[in-house]
Formats: sequence, C-alpha cells, structure tokens
Amino acid sequence: MKKKLVFIISIVTLLLILVIIPIIINELYKIGKGYTTVWSGADMLSYYGSIVASVGGILGVFFSIKYAQKEYKEDSRQRIMPFIATEYLSAYEHIDNFFKKENGQSEANYYTITYTTTKGIEYPKTFPKEIENIIKNQGEYSEEITPGCIVIRHKKFYLSALKLKNVGEGAACKLTFGLYKLVDGEYEEDIDHRKTSIPFLLDKTGDLFVGIYWDLEDKASLGKYNFDIMYSDINYTRYRRSISFEIYEENDFQTYVKQNDTCEHKVYSYKQNGKIKYCSEKI
Repeated sequence: MKKKLVFIISIVTLLLILVIIPIIINELYKIGKGYTTVWSGADMLSYYGSIVASVGGILGVFFSIKYAQKEYKEDSRQRIMPFIATEYLSAYEHIDNFFKKENGQSEANYYTITYTTTKGIEYPKTFPKEIENIIKNQGEYSEEITPGCIVIRHKKFYLSALKLKNVGEGAACKLTFGLYKLVDGEYEEDIDHRKTSIPFLLDKTGDLFVGIYWDLEDKASLGKYNFDIMYSDINYTRYRRSISFEIYEENDFQTYVKQNDTCEHKVYSYKQNGKIKYCSEKI
C-alpha cells in the first residue's frame, strides 16, 4: 500500500513538473499575467526546460550511483551467502552411524533428536540404548510386567534422516538446528532447546547428518513440527530455513507422517551499525 502511494505521488509530481507548469507559464504569457520581463514566453519555457533537464540529469546520476551501490552490495552478499540444502536419506542405510560405537565413541558429524511423550524433545549426540534397540528390532521390545513374566510389545515410531549440505558460495557459520512442536498456533522455539552446545561451521566440503526419532505410541505426538536450521555468513547476516512435519491419524487409525520442504531460507537477523536487527525478509 505504501509503495503504491509513493508511485502515485511520483507520477502526479512528474506530470505537474513536465506538463502542468509549462502550460501555466505559456497561458500566463498569452494573457499578459506573467511577470513583466524582457523575456518572451518562449524564452521562459526554454529556461524552465533547461532547469528541469539539469535537475533530471543530476537525479539520473544520483539514482545510477544508488543502483550501482545496491547491485554491488547484492553481489557481495551473494558471494558470501551460504545456503543449506537438505537431502532425505534412507534412515536404515545410515542408522549405525547414529548409534554409539562399542568403544563408546560416536560418529563425527552425526547427531540425533528424539521426541517421546514422557521427555518431549531432546538432543542426545547418539540415540539412547533403549531407542537403539527399538529401531534395530523394528519396534519390538521386551517388557517385564511381573517378576519373571516378560512380554514382547510393539512400539510405533517414525524415523527420519537428513543430510545437510552447504551449496552456497560462503561458509555457514554458527549453524544450529532444532525441532519445535506447534502448540496453540505457535511453535515452541525455546532457544535453550536449540542445538547450541556445538556451533557448527559448515563449508562446501563438509556434510552434517541429523537423525530424528518420534515415539508414536501416544496421541500427544500427533501434530505439526518444524525442523529449524539457522546459520550466518561472515558479515553476521543470519539465515533461517525450516522443514515441516505433520503427524496425523486417518479413519483407519493408522499414523501417517507428511513432510514439506519449500527449499527457501529467510533473513532472520543482520548487523547494522554494530547492532543486530531482526526481520522476516524472504530471499
């Protein structure tokens, strides 16, 4: 609305300067109402035209410089801008890398997120042993209901594996990620839950792998989630992109998962005059 108003005012002003004022000058000289000068109406219009042309030339140079500066800034931003692309993997092809090794070590660049109805969203480096056993046994697990009486149960779960790769021109600095659930129309984006213990630096040569586990036994797990990735360029411009997951039930009481990746990232914040400013501008 504001841009439309500025455009209309600009057009009206341009018509006033280029059309209306010359007509007024011409009419005033025709009826003898102009100032008494040695100039004729033609001289006055010629003088007015030269002023308008000079001002137009100055404005043209000014806007050309402004445009060139804007293009230079945009080109500079593109040269250092990272972009994190996501690739969906077959979780079971990489699953062993999300488990702790026998020597107690974990695979580099592999990280996990778990959602259970009892603990909510957590960020262990590798899947806990209990979840590891559930995944390895395709949901089957044993439970001792009374001393000496063990039953085999089946747990519903969903497993997703993502590969994060920087396909932009610049390095992705201070990369963090998090999983947030939609509650009362807003995502729970508690900054303490975000993966900040290790701020990652992801250049064009490295990859990052994230395994996400959902416990689907309880209806509390149903709903919408955002997998949120944030990263900065070397000029402190911070970008954000999200992948949405929706877990829902149909009439057959089967649980389904729908995921959507728009492949967009937005400017989350930027540094100006030494201060961080926040915005929601889409790139």
